[in-house]
Amino acid sequence: MSLRTLQQQIITLYKSRYKATPQSITQLQGDASTRRYFRVEYNSLGTIACYDPAFVGVDPERYPFFVLQKLLAQHGILVPRTCVHNAALGLLLLEDCGDVLLQHYVIEVLNAKKYDFLRRIYQNVVELMVAVQSIKGNEYELPFNLSFDREKLLFEFDFFLQHALRGYFASEIDAAIIPLLRQEFEAIADLLVQPEHLVLNHRDYHSRNIMVNTNGYFLIDFQDARMGLPQYDAVSMLRDSYVVLPDELVAAMKEFHYKQLLEHH
Repeated sequence: MSLRTLQQQIITLYKSRYKATPQSITQLQGDASTRRYFRVEYNSLGTIACYDPAFVGVDPERYPFFVLQKLLAQHGILVPRTCVHNAALGLLLLEDCGDVLLQHYVIEVLNAKKYDFLRRIYQNVVELMVAVQSIKGNEYELPFNLSFDREKLLFEFDFFLQHALRGYFASEIDAAIIPLLRQEFEAIADLLVQPEHLVLNHRDYHSRNIMVNTNGYFLIDFQDARMGLPQYDAVSMLRDSYVVLPDELVAAMKEFHYKQLLEHH
């Protein structure tokens, strides 16, 4: 869909909800996703428009974003509210939680060397993670009917082999080791399939998927949540691709996470 067409559809949806024409629509930088985001503003009041091709023509009751949004909110977890949606167009208008990512917040604290404050931040972040991991539900319904089973784990391992080793690093890697590495990944996958220890995971729990504002920490990009070992989200946050944390803090938060799990499970 062209940008112009999409902007016109956003305007139409906005007018249906607010009876006003937005004064500006600014496309936001996204990650590796087919979803496209825009900040829509009128008289300094903003909403976030999301175009998701996976939402087009889908029953909203079965749309993973709405299912997870409702589930998380019911358990006291802050998530952006939906202002209005149109499944035929694949469009949503969401509450604007600001533009301060946890990533930026943490980098400022790190640069200022406020390590005690940094520790409190990550205690909050771990507590939020455990709040998600403590949610229980019907194993036959989304998201509890999805898990990091052997098939899913090997899909992710193969994605790494294909795009990293056979792609980006192809000129630096001896291709003969890839089948051997695949065998090791199969063994690791077998070790990780432990259904009795699975909890609900955000699945992409890192500093770019938490927004910080005066109301607290808002969780975003949660629609792909599924069951997995509690370490999955912990590694994603503490060995973040976007923020390098001090080793002492990582060790302390690993212990804190473990104690929090014992307390809540």
